[in-house]
Amino acid sequence: MSLAGLLPQPPYPWLAPVWEGFSRQVAQDRLPHAVLLVGQSGVGTFDLAKAMAQFLLCVSPYPGRSCGQCRSCLLLQADSHPDLHWVVPEEGAQSIKIAQIREMTEFTHNTAQQGGRKLIILSPAEAMNANSANALLKSLEEPSGNCVYLLVSEQPAFLMATIRSRCSRLQIRTPDFSEALQWLERNRVADAERLLQAAGGRPLRVMEWLANDLWGQRGQVREELSKLLAGSSNFLDCAKALLGFGGVWVVEQLQTWVAAAVRVNAAGSVDDDAFVMVLARAPLRRLMHFNETLCTKKRLLLSTANPNPQLLLEEMMMELKELSRKSD
Repeated sequence: MSLAGLLPQPPYPWLAPVWEGFSRQVAQDRLPHAVLLVGQSGVGTFDLAKAMAQFLLCVSPYPGRSCGQCRSCLLLQADSHPDLHWVVPEEGAQSIKIAQIREMTEFTHNTAQQGGRKLIILSPAEAMNANSANALLKSLEEPSGNCVYLLVSEQPAFLMATIRSRCSRLQIRTPDFSEALQWLERNRVADAERLLQAAGGRPLRVMEWLANDLWGQRGQVREELSKLLAGSSNFLDCAKALLGFGGVWVVEQLQTWVAAAVRVNAAGSVDDDAFVMVLARAPLRRLMHFNETLCTKKRLLLSTANPNPQLLLEEMMMELKELSRKSD
């Protein structure tokens, strides 16, 4: 994880109200020792945590922002600040292990080398298993020194209630569509409106798609699903073809298409996407039930339960095919 280059504060314009409240707490010395930042992926929650850490570690901050020039800021730019500790899943792993929490605990017991705060960024918080969560809880119950915990979560319901109760919750909203669209256009994103609609109004999701050519892959996913609904592919082959795209990502694409189909069905309107129109033929009640299924599958894939992605995709494809049959 990197803070190289330092982030604007706030990192995105739609986060300005949240940032104002946070910087006011800092100015009044009322900042909690543990903050749970909750927001969907693609709205900047993780970047907000990094910007908060940057501000809190600066030794010569201006009102509401770091100076960018002190030794602490220079260390952050070099990714070598000794008083910032990251807790994230190790490469290739989905969960945060107890050994990582033990290492974090050792860090909290050390004296801040720059003479100020110590910062911990833990993300995603729901990636902790039972053992690591219990170890973190002990640290939260007995905070050591001038240490601030920033926990980032998209699925806070998976966190232990006792952990949630010991954190001050900060809810990060999805920006207004017009605000997000203006930001994308300022960043010279072509066809920004269509992309933003497909991304569920989350502008950073659009930027991720473009950076990793995921928009083209989305078309491939649509093609596989269309073949399933047309009867030229069965649910087993479809699930196998989609597995390589990543279970969570496939579910998120399906969620945007189903949401669009719900809007078309409920309003009796038309969508430019032929796949959405095929979905919209299904009864509204069944569409909404399928959307709930997708939400459940996504939560499972994001959890530490280690589900079988192939099996989950097969179950979703079987239900999607059944949905299309009910629309005949």
